[in-house]
Amino acid sequence: MTAMLLWGGARANAQIPHNMPIAFPQSFGVSALSLTYTTTLQCQGGFAVDLTVTGGIPPYQFAWSNGQDIFSNQQDIVVSAGGQSISVAVYDPLGNYSVIDVDVGISASIVNADCSGPANGSIDVTVPLVFTSPEFHWFDPDQNLIATTEDIAGLAPGMYLLRIFEQPSGCSVYSYFTVRSLPLISGSAVVSSDGWMCAVGAIDIIPVGGTAPYSFMWSQGSDNRGPTGVGWRLLLHNDQ
Repeated sequence: MTAMLLWGGARANAQIPHNMPIAFPQSFGVSALSLTYTTTLQCQGGFAVDLTVTGGIPPYQFAWSNGQDIFSNQQDIVVSAGGQSISVAVYDPLGNYSVIDVDVGISASIVNADCSGPANGSIDVTVPLVFTSPEFHWFDPDQNLIATTEDIAGLAPGMYLLRIFEQPSGCSVYSYFTVRSLPLISGSAVVSSDGWMCAVGAIDIIPVGGTAPYSFMWSQGSDNRGPTGVGWRLLLHNDQ
């Protein structure tokens, strides 16, 4: 849901978290609510978020949301290191409110590995600004250290552990990421025949799995998905 916030002649759109109580626009004669935050790495794992509120009329009410549910009504919170998108809505007794997105957690873009051939999965991570001098240590499913770069490629299917060590604080944060295997190619065939003595035949292949587009090669030399003719046919079909 998008709300229109109005104050001091200015206008702005803000995303209101799901299930957040609906409030009124900025009350006349009261300064606008202003939200800022700082994040601190916790050695126990996760991040502490300290929220500062100015303007409006205290006492304030808080609604922290992960985009689906409100998970806290405290001003300051501690969240896990897993990748997530969160926001907080703050409103006062007069119905004035403001919303801010908070950048926390370690997120990743994962490319799954092909079902055959060389290992080609990859993990591209994004770390929040709370890390100032991070060191990266990647471990494979057998707990062997395999890389010390932020991102990693050439991966087979499996679960990989990333340890991020923050040099100034001496704290470490751990996150697990899973590279999956693209599904094997399978398919079904629709066979039909027509004409005198069933002299005209056709085969329509319906491929499943892998990654489209597909290529086809029949034993008689055709590269069509559905060749025609009479006789036995052997098909080899590949994806990208």
